[in-house]
Amino acid sequence: MTIGVRRQAISRRRFIGASAAFAVSHEIRVMAQDGKGRVLAYVGTYTGAAGAAGHGEGIEQFELNLHTGELTRHAPAMKTPNPSWIALHPSKKYLYSVNEVDDVDGGNGSVSAFAVDSVTGALRALNAVSSKGAIPAHCSVDASGRFVFVANYG
Repeated sequence: MTIGVRRQAISRRRFIGASAAFAVSHEIRVMAQDGKGRVLAYVGTYTGAAGAAGHGEGIEQFELNLHTGELTRHAPAMKTPNPSWIALHPSKKYLYSVNEVDDVDGGNGSVSAFAVDSVTGALRALNAVSSKGAIPAHCSVDASGRFVFVANYG
């Protein structure tokens, strides 16, 4: 399937990738804007189990050029299972993701924490804890940065 835009056809994969990066770039914009109209954007992708629909590798890092709209993969993915929602700490030093799974700690999902390199934007895994419910779907960090809130499907 292709989507026609100004008489140009773009693939569904490219359209969805650009849309996802735009959706998360609002939260990331202040962190990495370099004065040349470029920002770093992180996108969580479904990794899926063998035979599942997800084909992602974890949290992808992209560079978005705000002047041209060009989206470039910036670094290899940070491997973590099904990071379906990501949230940035107010200090921009940490990134959190829910891992939309149900096989942790007796049928629960998990929340992963990553340190963000202030120069490159690279992620370093810190830890993962149970979300205390199955299949977490959303997380947010409070304004003080002391708490991460998680919503589970189950």
